[in-house]
Amino acid sequence: NLQIKAPLHSPKFFAVPTPDGLQLPAALIRPVGTSKEKLPVVVEVYGGPGSPIVTNRWRGTRNLYRELLARQGIATFMIDNRSSAGRGMKDAWGIKGQVGKLELQDLRHGIDWLKQQDWVDPERILIRGWSFGGFMTISAMTSMSDFRAGIAGGSVTDWKEYDAFYTERYMGLPQQNPTGYQNTAPIHRAEKLHGSLLMIHGEADDNVHPSGTMRMANALQRAGHQFDLMIYPGEAHAIRQANHVWHLAELTDQFIKQTLLSETQ
Repeated sequence: NLQIKAPLHSPKFFAVPTPDGLQLPAALIRPVGTSKEKLPVVVEVYGGPGSPIVTNRWRGTRNLYRELLARQGIATFMIDNRSSAGRGMKDAWGIKGQVGKLELQDLRHGIDWLKQQDWVDPERILIRGWSFGGFMTISAMTSMSDFRAGIAGGSVTDWKEYDAFYTERYMGLPQQNPTGYQNTAPIHRAEKLHGSLLMIHGEADDNVHPSGTMRMANALQRAGHQFDLMIYPGEAHAIRQANHVWHLAELTDQFIKQTLLSETQ
């Protein structure tokens, strides 16, 4: 049994400025120590409109896992883009017709800030997210070259394939916005993948259908990219069965260690 002794690493809350004058909420859990070695970083993202992840509250096992990473010398960085930060309808609706475009621009500002810190190893940054966060992870890894690795769970890979009630609220009808749908779908950028990608999906997911991940896998294969894929039989959008929850935790931990703590990648 793992015993985590107090005190835990306290998150530092701050804001990352953007060129157009906004302050993006951010949080950092940085390992405390005397080592002068540059540290690897796990970047956690969600990014969906009105759904901030930078919150000053206890998140149970999420906090404990960030603590475990910190004790292994891995920092955790979180940032909310303008539409996810709960700033109001004006910012949320700024993504209309182009879901993912502004979100990635704001993530870009966060990654630029992160790589400027003298304690960060810019060659060892991993991004991870689930659902909209999975979409953001794959989108970032097919748009930027900053990430050594990424973990994308329950991911939207093409907005044409997602729930019409949600998608059309922000994207409009596909026939009225073909360019927007084309440009925001990471499945159409599969050949541009940078870094080691682990995709995860529940086989019975009726929210974000696993067919999207299968289509992304096919696109990556056609582009000649190697990647990892894990399917959880009988699971929906959230992994609930105890044996699967444990398996997913081990899978995540092993992938992070292999990609961030190994000597070569």
